Amino acid sequence: MDLEKQALTHRLHQLEEENENLQSENGELRTQLNRISRQLSVIQEQLNVSERVTTATQRRELQQEGIYDIAVRENAYEKLRPELKEVHVYTSLLAGSFCR
Repeated sequence: MDLEKQALTHRLHQLEEENENLQSENGELRTQLNRISRQLSVIQEQLNVSERVTTATQRRELQQEGIYDIAVRENAYEKLRPELKEVHVYTSLLAGSFCR
């Protein structure tokens, strides 16, 4: 009976140690995930700024060419606008990397 108790106690200590290791690993993974999430947020903001700059640049170029007013009047923007069904690059990256 004493050997059985020792074996069970030993196994309990092993399981407690494994649990501590898994909790430590879990904490490290959560830290990595949080860091990557912050990086993605920064990249998303940079992408948004880049898109706004591109839009403003295109609008200014069209205005300089005298085309902008015609494009607005004829609703050309809506005709040239990407389909709403199209998945944004950021969204597809996010879905591909983190939704698995």
